[in-house]
Amino acid sequence: MDMQKADKFFEKIGLEWQYVLISRTYPYRFKVGISGTFDARIRDVRASISQVVGKPVHVACAFKLPVFFAKANEKAIHRCLLWHSAKIAPGSSGHTEWAWSLNVFVGLVVWIVCFGFDWPRWPSALVMLLPIPLDLIIFTSLLAFFQYTIAGLALYGIWNLFF
Repeated sequence: MDMQKADKFFEKIGLEWQYVLISRTYPYRFKVGISGTFDARIRDVRASISQVVGKPVHVACAFKLPVFFAKANEKAIHRCLLWHSAKIAPGSSGHTEWAWSLNVFVGLVVWIVCFGFDWPRWPSALVMLLPIPLDLIIFTSLLAFFQYTIAGLALYGIWNLFF
């Protein structure tokens, strides 16, 4: 199944996309959001920011997952320790949902692994300074995994109850 068919399938059954957007134009910043129609949303964000700043702006998807409770996930992410607001193009679509990115937690894990194996510690600094929000991608994945687990357990319980 190609990605467009998968996108349409998830949208058809009512799941919303939880996504993380990045921009080469605005390095070390990312946008976490939700949308029922992801492709239309990313085009809207790109066009809106480009219109406000007056030049073409690169916006790309770093990560997306179909989730059950997208609104609750988005609120949890915006309230977490990893969130440090970065205003981008005030007046553009979704401009309040951009934040700064520094991979503190992933960098710390890499540092601990390097320390444990007595390797040089500099890779942890490189990981921390990557302009891709690895911390938020992992956090978003964990929230989705928790939801998938709960849904799977509910289906398993229903199956065992009736069959």
